[in-house]
Amino acid sequence: MGNGWNRFLRILGPWGRGPSAKERDYREKFRQRPRLDDEVFFEQFYSQTDVPKDVVVRLRLACRESLGIDPAVLRPEDNLAVIEDDVDFGDVLYRVGRKFKMKIPPEALAAPFQHKGKPCTGEIDGTFDSLARYLAKVTRGRRRDKGT
Repeated sequence: MGNGWNRFLRILGPWGRGPSAKERDYREKFRQRPRLDDEVFFEQFYSQTDVPKDVVVRLRLACRESLGIDPAVLRPEDNLAVIEDDVDFGDVLYRVGRKFKMKIPPEALAAPFQHKGKPCTGEIDGTFDSLARYLAKVTRGRRRDKGT
């Protein structure tokens, strides 16, 4: 479909009803938030954690690419699974995994997600923060395995 159709469908949202209340809430939050560049975002939210800066920066870029939103308005508590109605969180995880050269298994997800009809018990609850911490842990483990 051409650009016009994509814009039209985006305005209508799923099933032609427009964006959900959650998506509208996020859009309003995003409009009101101060914009933070990578440096300020990392310093404010992750400088005192074991999450490396490169993980935060790459994840913000992956969010832009997979969700189509400006990373300058993202915050750690934002739930990436519900920001956009028409984006499948599985697709977000796939794209993030590609950016980090890994596969994020369904077992890494936490409730309320389900895999094969059973509640997940992993670490990723949909928030930016849970995904950043998971990626930091996995990349740290890969570095350790490589001896770096």
